[in-house]
Amino acid sequence: MNVGGIAQSTLVSGKRNQLLEERRAAYERLLFIAVFVWPPFGVLDVLGARLWHHEQSVPGLITLRVIGAVLIAVAYGAVRWGGLGSAALTILDVSICMLLGTFVGIIGVEHGGIGSRDFAGIILLVVARTTLVPSHWMRTLFTAGGGALTWPAVMGVEAFFVPDVRAQWAGHAAGDFVYGALFILGAVALCTAGGHAQWRARQQIHQARRLGNYRLKVRIGSGGNGDVWIARQDALNRDVALKVLKERGDLNEEKIRRFEREARSAASLTHPNTIRIFEFGASDDGVLFIAMELLEGLDVDALVEVAGPLPAGRAVKLVRQACASLAEAHVKGIVHRDIKPANFFVSHAGEEYDFIKLLDFGVARVVEGDRPSLTETGILFGTPAYMSPEVCAGERASTRSDIYSLGAVLYYMLTGTQLFPDRNFAETVMSHISKTPELPSVRLGKPLPEKLEMAIMRCLHKKREDRFRSVRELDEALSAIDDLTAWTKDDARTWWTGARASVTMRVRGAA
Repeated sequence: MNVGGIAQSTLVSGKRNQLLEERRAAYERLLFIAVFVWPPFGVLDVLGARLWHHEQSVPGLITLRVIGAVLIAVAYGAVRWGGLGSAALTILDVSICMLLGTFVGIIGVEHGGIGSRDFAGIILLVVARTTLVPSHWMRTLFTAGGGALTWPAVMGVEAFFVPDVRAQWAGHAAGDFVYGALFILGAVALCTAGGHAQWRARQQIHQARRLGNYRLKVRIGSGGNGDVWIARQDALNRDVALKVLKERGDLNEEKIRRFEREARSAASLTHPNTIRIFEFGASDDGVLFIAMELLEGLDVDALVEVAGPLPAGRAVKLVRQACASLAEAHVKGIVHRDIKPANFFVSHAGEEYDFIKLLDFGVARVVEGDRPSLTETGILFGTPAYMSPEVCAGERASTRSDIYSLGAVLYYMLTGTQLFPDRNFAETVMSHISKTPELPSVRLGKPLPEKLEMAIMRCLHKKREDRFRSVRELDEALSAIDDLTAWTKDDARTWWTGARASVTMRVRGAA
């Protein structure tokens, strides 16, 4: 779907996920620091116990520090690797604050009781939480305030069970307790306000981030070279997909050239089945970006995962659209070199469902004709499961290499499996070079139209000269299949209408 059809819920969900990721990262940093800061205070615990002549409590104090360190480490692991949702993260946040606050309170009982200066430990806990994990004031008050309340709660409970602590409430220690409690209250108030201001500032930064004429809204993808964002082009009142290159210092020159090549290759193509490029540019601080149309739907990988092997009529309809896109590219001397299911995005345009878009020209190159060349011997471009034999052998890709890959994609659509499944990289490469794949009908376990199967196997010939001479010729062969059950517009509309009720659509601009 084009920009105008992007559901608001998709944007809200994406924004929510992005903010949750940032919150996880902030809390992960807090716990990482706490793992190393919490245990050393055990030295002060021991010294304080001896100062107050409570040497018998030293083993218990050390045990509290050990338990606290273990809990922090477990929480760190849960945040880093557990993929916690918002509610689970909040529960963990509050639990850790209150447990550590309780431990500090128990330690304070051994360091003078209600007059203990260990209330400073509660203040440190509050400051660390609100500074390293800025959040809305209600969440901060709920979390940091809960940790702060453990101090009076522990002292009250200890007064009930320990006569010495109970007796302190009648003496000057009560004034010291009130003094410490006021400091804790002040810390909670200031940190809540400060944390909220910091959180609010980050929200405003999120809303104001711009690259050129585009205002970044939410990140929808991330890869080795950069990120893909939904961005707003206010001048034209539309959302676009903005592919942003990582900082140049993190990339080599080849990746930068590949990024530029993707923009120039795709921008020169105008076929409706090729993703549209609106602009290629750089921000004032030198960050490169590509603005392109925003799509909603499923790539072929996800489509087959959801629907299973596609009906022959549907698969042929999709591949014929891919042929139309590639035909324009090949006429202009552009070889895609990374034809694979993930680079075919199935969406719809207006009332045309099952409308395919070809993505990602990042490894495309310009050639003259379809003659092989050995100037890049030993360098493999593309995805192993869909690479042609000559590319696997280290030869330069030609237009007929794309035809082999397209045949492999059609094979995958019909059977739900790759040509050579369950093989490692080296075995896959050697299989492409020397092994003939099973007939699609054999792999699928049921007959397919003979002309369709012949077309696929011709695409998959080891020698490029034995394949179709062009994608137009492949398209003609597919159009001539007379015993193919057609996949109609109504079929496509019905499938997508049902899928929207049970399948999460993906938003894409490019791979």
